[in-house]
Amino acid sequence: RTIEQQERQRAIINTIKDKKKMTSKELMSFMTECSEKSIQRDLAALVADGVLKRVGEKRWSAYIFVQPMLGV
Repeated sequence: RTIEQQERQRAIINTIKDKKKMTSKELMSFMTECSEKSIQRDLAALVADGVLKRVGEKRWSAYIFVQPMLGV
């Protein structure tokens, strides 16, 4: 992961931890400096790493914080 990706993912984690549960659309309103696709890729990576959990399906999906990510 690049430093830019790590910073973006840290921002996503911190925002979701603060808000408890968020959709990708809600995250976009907090992270105006990056594209929707970048946010979606970062969310997918964080879910794959076990840091976030995806609840719901398709466009009704939301993300919740599961555990701290080590080494980032």
